[in-house]
Amino acid sequence: MPSLYISERAWMGIAVTFHILALSMGSFRLIQRCRTKHYYWDDLLVLCCLICDVTLFVVVLTREREFLGKELRGTLSAWHLLLQLCVPSVVWSSRISIAFSLLRLIKFDIWRKRLMIIVIITFVLVWATIVISVFVCNKYNGTPKHTKLSHSSCSKSVVRITSFAAYITADGFLIYIPLRLLRNLRLPRGRRLMVRVVFSSLGLSTITGFIHDGISIDHSPQTRRVQQLTNMLKAPVALIVCSLIVVIPCIYRLFKKDDEFGMTSISIHIDESIPGPETTTSNTVSQPERAVVRNPAVRSFSNLPVQFAHASLAGRAQSYSWPQRARVQDESNILGVKC
Repeated sequence: MPSLYISERAWMGIAVTFHILALSMGSFRLIQRCRTKHYYWDDLLVLCCLICDVTLFVVVLTREREFLGKELRGTLSAWHLLLQLCVPSVVWSSRISIAFSLLRLIKFDIWRKRLMIIVIITFVLVWATIVISVFVCNKYNGTPKHTKLSHSSCSKSVVRITSFAAYITADGFLIYIPLRLLRNLRLPRGRRLMVRVVFSSLGLSTITGFIHDGISIDHSPQTRRVQQLTNMLKAPVALIVCSLIVVIPCIYRLFKKDDEFGMTSISIHIDESIPGPETTTSNTVSQPERAVVRNPAVRSFSNLPVQFAHASLAGRAQSYSWPQRARVQDESNILGVKC
């Protein structure tokens, strides 16, 4: 068995693993949104991203032999045309979804909100341009297996350089804007780190695109197959990145809840004896006292609405006691933590 075939099978296994992980995380995000009944535009785009990635995954599994075949020279099959439509759809719908998530975070800064709207419109135009270029540069010739290039300019490296520049610019905007917003938000250290990890993960998509475009410079048959396999990784990585906005906060709340349960499970020791003036210490916690209402004019039920203003209730107000808060003198002692 040739070593190249083994490497291709290894790439295929990695691609399938990434697709399964991406589909699981994307489904988790949508299920979480359905459970909480909070729907936004970014969730609709994640649904579009998930549908395109499912289509891509099915095509890869059903056409694996053709995809790993050796007859990939100057022609493209109809299945590869479908791949060329699904991959940019997943990548750019993921970026637009993250941009909508950032737009919801910007509430008071009108200038940044308008800039974010312009960025979203630019992403939509780039996505539409890439989809149109797929139909223009790959014109179907009527045969069931192959397509042909309709323009000689489509094979130039200018298109790849332009698309790669668009990828880097888009990821740069989506990383810089949230990190810039963190300066104006007073968040705890854990949540601040969580937000940075979520939006810095966009660099994974940039690295994948950089590897794909770097390999595409060489036009040998071996690198062409590897180029197609790395092109497959762009879609699941993009879906993983846009799903992290919901997945990481859920994991963060889960661990935080476990910490809170661990704190509340600590035994609480309270001294129920009433301390005198000479035995009062800083480690004693007094029990809540009851304050008796002596003046019914101060707290009377006659001041309430008509259905509650009854003579018997007003008479009972004299003996009704109102609880006061417990005077906690040492909070660390209550939690069982020694300072």
